[in-house]
Amino acid sequence: MKILKRLKLHLINSSIPVLWSLRAVFARLTGYYLLRRKFERKLGYAPQFHAPATFNERIQHRKLFDRNPLFVLVSDKIAVRDYILRVLGDGGCKYLVPLVGVYDFPEDVPFHDLPDSFVIKANHGSGTNLVVPDKKDITQKQLIDICYSWLYRVYGFSSYQWAYTKIQKKILVEQLLLTETGEIPEDYKVHIVKGKCAFIHVDYGRAKDQSRTLYDLNWNVLPFSTCYEQIRTSPKPRLLEQVVETSIKLAEPFEYARVDWYLFGDQAYIGEITLYPGGGLSKFFPEQYDQIVGDAWGS
Repeated sequence: MKILKRLKLHLINSSIPVLWSLRAVFARLTGYYLLRRKFERKLGYAPQFHAPATFNERIQHRKLFDRNPLFVLVSDKIAVRDYILRVLGDGGCKYLVPLVGVYDFPEDVPFHDLPDSFVIKANHGSGTNLVVPDKKDITQKQLIDICYSWLYRVYGFSSYQWAYTKIQKKILVEQLLLTETGEIPEDYKVHIVKGKCAFIHVDYGRAKDQSRTLYDLNWNVLPFSTCYEQIRTSPKPRLLEQVVETSIKLAEPFEYARVDWYLFGDQAYIGEITLYPGGGLSKFFPEQYDQIVGDAWGS
């Protein structure tokens, strides 16, 4: 069974370059018809991929035309750790979530030697992670099957997120970060545009009752949002200035990047660096902020 699973994975991975090339040719010949339909259905206006103006159009333009190899490095949940250390030096170690191990195949994960609680992820996409608060609640076979389902997935293929299709797939296990009350911490996402912090959004209640609130640098609630209602607020984090300054350093090579953080009092951990947030399909409320944020990117 293990041999068959690995053979299937090899066949999927080896076919990606050919399938991507065929998809790219088809997309160009049809004027990106399928992506245009999806964009217009989700956001309510016809996109301009070649002459982008709004934030979402600029993300689409990046997906379709920008082949910066650095995108692959920072999109890889393992390789990005080396990027962080390269940019920040040895001081960047304090921002890295403690790593339990990196594995080529799910069977390589030493299940019985793992800590009682952990997070397991695939390094090549979004939504490919599992929080395990208690190892007793999952079997090794279940974990292997879940990991293979992630590795079989060609993340980014259908959504034209090129960088993810170039990542060499692996499994990583990290320490589970929990608050003092035993909950998954809020996500602080710092949006950097042209070397400046445009805004910060905080995702509350990731496990349930999700909401999202956007703040400026002075921690004033902004008059727009994406995705969820702004129904919760929180005090200004003590480490906000440090987090923003560090995010600007990490985002320096990019016109736009989002740096995600977990904050625990006087300790901050980097979650990931995102270059294609929402796949370029993030609906703004009110809608005009799609253009306003896009103008800041294009200025």
